Amino acid sequence: MVRSSTSAIVVPTASEEAKSDVSAPSVAEVQSQQYLQAAFHGHAPTEEHSEQSRSEAPDHEPGPPAIGKSLRQRSQSAVVQKQHAVELSKHYTKLVKDFRQLQPFTRRPDGTYPADTLCVYCANTRPTSVFFPCRHMCVCNDCIKSSKISTDELSSTNWCACPVCMADIRLILPHSGKEEERYWRWALEIKPNLPSHFKREFKQAGKRLNRNASPTRGSRNSFVAMFRRESTSPEAPKDPFPKANIPELERRHSWEPGEVAAAQNVAASNEQEEARNCSIL
Repeated sequence: MVRSSTSAIVVPTASEEAKSDVSAPSVAEVQSQQYLQAAFHGHAPTEEHSEQSRSEAPDHEPGPPAIGKSLRQRSQSAVVQKQHAVELSKHYTKLVKDFRQLQPFTRRPDGTYPADTLCVYCANTRPTSVFFPCRHMCVCNDCIKSSKISTDELSSTNWCACPVCMADIRLILPHSGKEEERYWRWALEIKPNLPSHFKREFKQAGKRLNRNASPTRGSRNSFVAMFRRESTSPEAPKDPFPKANIPELERRHSWEPGEVAAAQNVAASNEQEEARNCSIL
């Protein structure tokens, strides 16, 4: 007798389906939480194996010039992509990493700086000088002197850029809580040359404003006509009935009705007397 072989079919029960439905959203929530935590810590959880191996290796902090160079290259590439109308990169984890990298050296809204920040060169001393206009406090005074960091752009031996953001240094002031006011007072007095990219963006912004909010033709013509009329006639308008230049003390009030009538009566009587004399002769 030959036995027929049958395949066993496993049918899931209602309790197992309920468990599977419950476990699905929990896994998604865990993955989203892991992704957010990884983003705020500066690395992505879905990177390739090579990147994971590099993250597992001990981190070696690069020197300040290397940090500034990488940031400068990324900013330049972003400018080039923006000029060529290419879609910018959306690596939000890198943006978060850059923000966290500059946060220890950035000025807070209340005018203070983090107290546990150390110099990026020696990593032993707390910096006390602020670079402007980037407002980063990242190098101690001894390293500023030894590394020849200054605002002299004409010197070939001096370093004239912020080590963490590679922005041009226009002024170096000690951190006292009032360095912001001192910088703006200096800027208004000295009036330094603005960067070329700032001038270009400022002109483009002005063109966009003129294009979006252009004044009406009638109001502009009336304003120009009024301005020209005021500028071409600075003198006061002449009086069509000029007054006689009579001194104030010798002025006679001849416009009073009583005196006018008396003068007319005297003239009439004189004429009558002359006519009577002529008739007698």
